[in-house]
Amino acid sequence: MYGRCLYCDHTLSPHGDLESTRDGVRLAFDPARARLWSVCDRCHGWNLCWRDERWEALDELERLARDTARVLYETDHVSLLQAGNRQLVRVGPAPRREEAWWRYGRRLRRRQERFRSPVARVGAATYSAVSALGVSMGLGGLTGDFRETTNRYADVLRWRRFGHTAWAGRAPCPNCSSVLIRLFFFRAPELILMPAEGGAPAIGMPCTRCDPWTVDKTFRFDTSSSEPVLRRVLAWKNIGGATRQELSRSIGLIESAGTAREFVKRLADQRLPLHAMGRTHHLALELAINERAEREQLASEAAELDARWQRAEQLAEIIDEEL
Repeated sequence: MYGRCLYCDHTLSPHGDLESTRDGVRLAFDPARARLWSVCDRCHGWNLCWRDERWEALDELERLARDTARVLYETDHVSLLQAGNRQLVRVGPAPRREEAWWRYGRRLRRRQERFRSPVARVGAATYSAVSALGVSMGLGGLTGDFRETTNRYADVLRWRRFGHTAWAGRAPCPNCSSVLIRLFFFRAPELILMPAEGGAPAIGMPCTRCDPWTVDKTFRFDTSSSEPVLRRVLAWKNIGGATRQELSRSIGLIESAGTAREFVKRLADQRLPLHAMGRTHHLALELAINERAEREQLASEAAELDARWQRAEQLAEIIDEEL
């Protein structure tokens, strides 16, 4: 068993015993060929475990992959799995269908726990008092003004985390050529989800100069900024997280559409503003948008893993034949 990476000499956790590996250490295994690698978290080199130390660990890894692990992404040759705090790379067909949205469900649950925590409430109350003092001194633009808000606690947390500006740039209106240069959060519910090429979401804001207003008379955000703005606005709107029941209903909307991409497309085809959607749709939309963004990142990572596996497999075949 190697104690250090063969490629960069970085210390490796013992990989013959799964209980002794650090959280976050990535293990790669091939149950068909009975091979096990410890992936260095510094150089990402694949270090082959000695043959007589593989069997017990391989059985445990296959059980994790079958019973508890979630498929993050897969290529034709490797699957990237999440099992608790440990990431696994399984060589061969994925043991379960891919469910990318579950990670964001957990994040929304943790967000709700933070939202309801006593520490957050004390902090919000303190900041609300500071804001009242700032308003009395004419500094409301710096501290925020929460005197007329309907949910002061949530609005204080939103201000502290996001500020008052959702986006700044240039979004032109194709009808009157006026330009939107700043989007404030209080106007974010007016954003309209619209279809775009390639499955990416597009958003528009009703033009304040066009009268009468129609869907075609909107400030158009460019493709590169539409998704980040939408993700930021949805995180602002869903700052309180979600209960298990709310998550279940939101995930049900995605599953009824078939995929997250199809769910977003269906909403975009309706050209509805955010304020016309219910809370369940807001949560489902945040899950779907985040799932799409992460899939692009995982696709790149999985392609690299695939290439590294092919090099590691060539080396492992030589080593096993020699042994």
